[in-house]
Amino acid sequence: MNTNLPTEPSLEQILEAELPSLVRFCILLSGDRSSGEELAQEAVAQSLLRLESGQVRNGPAYLRRAAVNTWTNAIRRRRLETSLRHLQVTNQEVEELEFESRDSVWRALSHVPPRQRAALVLRFYEDLSVSDIAEVLQCSDGTVKSNIHRGMKRLAKELGDE
Repeated sequence: MNTNLPTEPSLEQILEAELPSLVRFCILLSGDRSSGEELAQEAVAQSLLRLESGQVRNGPAYLRRAAVNTWTNAIRRRRLETSLRHLQVTNQEVEELEFESRDSVWRALSHVPPRQRAALVLRFYEDLSVSDIAEVLQCSDGTVKSNIHRGMKRLAKELGDE
């Protein structure tokens, strides 16, 4: 039996070797020290079971991927919170329009096909660019533009505007 085969590093060895660089990575990713430290801590916490069980072949890369996923999820949560606040402001503006009520806009939007509705909401409520919407919807820029155009036509039809 060959005993010279390399052994997988233990969880403690991985963390000891990688934690300082993971924290630096997270600080750069998040933009400030306290957020970076929290991000690194959350990435390690989410990765512990898999790292400990040996399910992961490349521990350092797995930790960084966990950090990136945690960071992007936090950004999504913040965007959602911001968009909800924006929706409240937008609802107030819609109320001032000539429609019977803001509910007519939401009812009309519910008749727009899902992909077109998603493109409209991402564009006009989330204020995302066409390329950002394409990334979210996993389609081309041209498809996004087409969905927005068709969605606007359908929305205008539902609202009785030509």
